[in-house]
Amino acid sequence: MNGEAKKQVLRSVAYGVYVLGVRGGGIGASAESHATAVSWLTQISFEPPMIGVALERESTTLPLLRAAGAFALSVLPAGARSIASRLGRSSATTPRKLLGIAHHPAPESGAPVLDDATGWLDCRVRAELAAGDHVVVAAEVIEAGTQREGETLTLRETGFRYSG
Repeated sequence: MNGEAKKQVLRSVAYGVYVLGVRGGGIGASAESHATAVSWLTQISFEPPMIGVALERESTTLPLLRAAGAFALSVLPAGARSIASRLGRSSATTPRKLLGIAHHPAPESGAPVLDDATGWLDCRVRAELAAGDHVVVAAEVIEAGTQREGETLTLRETGFRYSG
């Protein structure tokens, strides 16, 4: 395979940047809500409304998501690079990523929704599929809301090569 061509073509696919939030509920650090930036997201069903989102297998978010069984997805507006950068960092180096970022609980899951988001989806996990070094989570959208008008932040705008 031509590795350079593969990179060039895959990087030409337009990706938005979103925030996946999971409600805390455990003891200690896991009692706090958690969020991470993601970019590999797509709608996968009209009825019921469902999305698919990919997370790294080694992600701190994945076990929290599995325990909660639900999450909220915030759509970041164009210009929100600093939020994406903070939430895209490793939890090992930035354990309390939501600290100082205004958010509120989604109505059904209680997962964090960013106040600066243009809109959000409240989701219940229905299935997951191992996919190489990632896990694709299929989730039903159980509630949704809009907060303001605006374009979606993209990977191209951030200058990031990958977020997930």
